[in-house]
This record gives sequence, C-alpha cells and structure tokens, in this order.
Amino acid sequence: MTTVLKFDDVTLRYGAVAAISGLTFDVQEGGYVCLAGHNGSGKSSCLKAALGLLRPSRGSIKLLLPHDLVGYVPQMPDIPLNFPAAVEEVVLMGRQRGLFYSAEDKKAARDAMDALEISGLAKKRRIGELSGGQTKRVLLARAICREPRFLVMDEPCAGLDVDVTDTLYELLTRLNKKGAAILMATHDVERVTGIATRIFNLGEQNNTCDHIRREGDAV
Repeated sequence: MTTVLKFDDVTLRYGAVAAISGLTFDVQEGGYVCLAGHNGSGKSSCLKAALGLLRPSRGSIKLLLPHDLVGYVPQMPDIPLNFPAAVEEVVLMGRQRGLFYSAEDKKAARDAMDALEISGLAKKRRIGELSGGQTKRVLLARAICREPRFLVMDEPCAGLDVDVTDTLYELLTRLNKKGAAILMATHDVERVTGIATRIFNLGEQNNTCDHIRREGDAV
C-alpha cells in the first residue's frame, strides 16, 4: 500500500515550548487517520506541519503527493472575512489550476455545495456574512470539490448541526472508499472509532502518540 504522508520522530516547537515531541506515524493511501487530544495537544500543529506550513525542529516529514492532489480544511477561515467573492466562487477555488474554470469544475463545485446543503448560499457574497457553521461548510465544499487523493481536516464538524455532521461523515466515508486518504483532527473520538482505520491520542505526557486502534483490530 502506498504511503502518502510520513512523520518520523517529529518534534514541533513554538520557541521553547514543544507542541509535539517525538511523533512517528504514517498515512497510507485509502487510510482514515484521526488525531485526538485535548485543546493544545498539538493536533492543529501536526496538520500544518503535514502541509509544509510548519517546519519541525527535529525529525522528518514527507508528503508524498503533489499539493494539487491535497485538500485542506482549516479550523478557522484562511481567507479574509470581507473577501468580495460569492460562495460559489470560494468553492470553485478548490478547482483552480489555471485562469478559467471548465464545465467539469463548475459541476464539481455544485455537487459539493449540494452535498453540504449550501446551494442556497451560492450567490451570497462575502464569507463574513455567513454563520460559523455555514463558513465551515463552504471550506469543506472547497476542499471536497477538488476531488483530492489526500484530505486534511482540522475539526471539520465543529459548529455543524447533527444532520449536516451525519451528511459530512457519509460523504467522507464515500471518498475514503474511493481511495482518498484522510487525516483529521477531532474531539469526536466516539464518532470516528467505527470508521477510522487508526486513531492516535496526542496525550498529556510529553504529547506522546498512543495507538488506540490499528487496521485489522476489532472495533
């Protein structure tokens, strides 16, 4: 099975403070890996490091896919809240590979908005006009319409209601079964235990990484 991401003895620091110390794990093609842990345990730092947005102070991180095959959903919006673009234009950014969008690009954006129940917001301008839950769904749609081979998500269900959360998990399961690898930071360990191939707990003691479940283990 092909490895898409590999952490080898990684330490991440902010000044003198270690967010993560000695972390080793990998994500395989078709894997569904979740990072759990309390606030401040280093989950978001791991995701940023995986994408090359944060450099390790020790160890190595290898992302073994081109960046245009990676989708990312940040915990907080990564575009200005007064950005003067309609929701559908923000979603289409997930397909941006040149100057123009094809009919296929536009269909992928529509399908992603339909799946996340935000089609009614398509023409709404400025992401700052949306609620927190609506904004999260726009960012999810932007990542999903990219049809990524590796999807990296930071607390994607935070702020979403139960029905939309159910829809999202169903969508992620379908993407994963089609071969997309998933790396997700989450507090919802109970919910992902039955679907994730591996769950790592970023523990309080030296931010170590404990295996909760491996592929093949009984749920």
